[in-house]
Amino acid sequence: MGSEGRKSKYPLIIIENEFVKQRMKFTEIMDKYGISKGLLSYYAKRRDWHNKREKYYSQVETIVASNGVEEGVKEQKSLIDRLQYLLDLKLAAETKVFSTSQDTVNKELMHLINKSKDPVGELTKIIELLKGNATGRVEINEKEKAAKYNRMKEYMTAG
Repeated sequence: MGSEGRKSKYPLIIIENEFVKQRMKFTEIMDKYGISKGLLSYYAKRRDWHNKREKYYSQVETIVASNGVEEGVKEQKSLIDRLQYLLDLKLAAETKVFSTSQDTVNKELMHLINKSKDPVGELTKIIELLKGNATGRVEINEKEKAAKYNRMKEYMTAG
């Protein structure tokens, strides 16, 4: 009894299908399944994958030629229509999320402005922040943050 009775740890039917019908390369299959090139070559030779691939694509070309170009164009249009529909759904979802988050931001900004003693000055600061021209705010690197934290810690423990 040969290796026919043994089960492989690799999904050989799926791998064969990917090689024959999806034109995956050996290197892609090796990366995807962690199978060695030698073992993959063994299975391919034993099950005649290369000839199966040639026959399959020969049949596909015959079918495509017999259906004509018009069928291919119809199928492509159908795919494009489906993609457009999905893109429209995605855009609608993003718009809804953006408008919801924008409403929240607007409420927060209005709250800040209404609380301020100088609403015009506060609004000016917000505009400058949005433009990226804000002054007075300086980024502190991690080393400076740590030094400030340590000084504050020493002050707290000294008292």
